Amino acid sequence: LRGDDIIYGESIYTQRIELFGTYEFDTSENLKIDYSLSNHNQDSYYGDAFYKADQQIAYANFLWNKPIKKHDLLIGLTARYNAYDDNTVATEVIENNQTINKPDNQFIPGIFIQDEYQTSDEFTILGGARLDHYSNHGFIFSPRLNLKYKPSEWTTLRSNFGTGFRVVNLFTEDHAFVTGQRKVVIKEELKPEQSYNTSLNVNHIYVGLGGNGSIDLEGYYTYFTNKIIPNYDTPGEIIYENSKGNAQTLGMSLTLNHSFRFPLSFNIGVNLQRVTESDYDQNNQEITQDVLFAPKWSGIFTANYQWKSAKMIFAYTAKITGQMALPEVYDLLDNGMPSTTPRPTISDPFSLHNLQITKKFNEMFTLYGGLENIFNFRQNISPLIGYNDPNSTPGFSPFFDTSYAYAPNHGTEVYLGLKVDLD
Repeated sequence: LRGDDIIYGESIYTQRIELFGTYEFDTSENLKIDYSLSNHNQDSYYGDAFYKADQQIAYANFLWNKPIKKHDLLIGLTARYNAYDDNTVATEVIENNQTINKPDNQFIPGIFIQDEYQTSDEFTILGGARLDHYSNHGFIFSPRLNLKYKPSEWTTLRSNFGTGFRVVNLFTEDHAFVTGQRKVVIKEELKPEQSYNTSLNVNHIYVGLGGNGSIDLEGYYTYFTNKIIPNYDTPGEIIYENSKGNAQTLGMSLTLNHSFRFPLSFNIGVNLQRVTESDYDQNNQEITQDVLFAPKWSGIFTANYQWKSAKMIFAYTAKITGQMALPEVYDLLDNGMPSTTPRPTISDPFSLHNLQITKKFNEMFTLYGGLENIFNFRQNISPLIGYNDPNSTPGFSPFFDTSYAYAPNHGTEVYLGLKVDLD
């Protein structure tokens, strides 16, 4: 079925190799280099649409750590080379009325500095900034400030203020443009996304309940500009452009970790958030709506039990995902035309459960295996739209779309692994 134009199928071949490590210099100064190299090739078909991509990334980070009295100074130089090429419009340019292939190759140097200043036993200030240079976007400056206050041995308050940026590699991050028959529309040269964020965290360590543990409470807020969010509102198209308005994330999380005196520990986490985007309509009126696929709430529970005499660890994880906004899509009627009533635009909550068992034979060999999605949960409504078009073969209708995928399509899966420690 690979590449067939009669029976729709998706076939993805990937090859990836990575090398990463750290080298510490044998000097009186604290100097080290973090480095990584990766090569990734993809050869895939989505129906009869062929997608081929190659990416190579080389990265090095040179660090100098220098304590000076109450200051802990960290200075670094970074260098990143990213070579990317594919057979889509992402690497095409028009010169002399001709479309030619132009790989996206970038060398990105940068420098950063941070200083952790402990003004007293209770109060610490950490300030930092970095400067990166992109050939397409020039210099990008990112400062940050962290404050830590420790009123007692068991309680810590932290606050964070900072900015960030992200250059979007559209076709390596979002393959919705090839899964289905939607046409990709890039309305402008995409600028880096930028963010301004702040958070406040309170951590308290306690003893009790047959053991000890910690409680974390955190509130956070992030304001985005130039946010790139795929627009599915136009049937048959995915539109990408920088938002003229803004996007915001406002949330709160609570985490509880506890270890009993016997070999059992657990973690419970709950996160509440509101993620919205604002833009302007044709009348220059601001419109605010929920960002698609951003859950309003979520939770996680993990439990670990150590069977010490057998050198085994049992780990159980449960994740629950709350309601999220979904794109407005329309199923087809018997005549092949879209219905006038869309599918639900809000998802139902769902949960996933995983189990892993680890067995350590000796200091060198560790065997592990497990089950993912134990209860075989799958999305209760097909992610496919327009596959039943009587006027087209399945998968090749102009209305065929996969944008309604928000939960697993795979049921229970089994995995097995072996870890070898050569040291």
